[in-house]
Amino acid sequence: PRAEGELFYHELLGAEVVTVDGTSVGRVREVYDMDPAHLLEVKGEGKIHLIPFTEQVIRGVDREARRIVIDPPEGLLEL
Repeated sequence: PRAEGELFYHELLGAEVVTVDGTSVGRVREVYDMDPAHLLEVKGEGKIHLIPFTEQVIRGVDREARRIVIDPPEGLLEL
C-alpha cells in the first residue's frame, strides 16, 4: 500500500500538464529519478520540457483526471 500523498511513476505517465492559469504544457512521457529532484519529461506542441517534480513547481496532481498543475519559475518553459 502507498503512503498518503505517494505516487507511482506509472500514474504520472500520459498525464496532462497545465500551468496554474490553465495553459496546456503537454503530456508526461517519462519520469527521471534524479537528485535533488525527479524530473518529468513533458512533450508539448513540438517542444520537450523537463519539469522538476518539487513542491515549488508542482501545485497539484489529480490521479483520476490524470492532470498535473504546475507553477513554473520564469523562463523554465522557454528552455
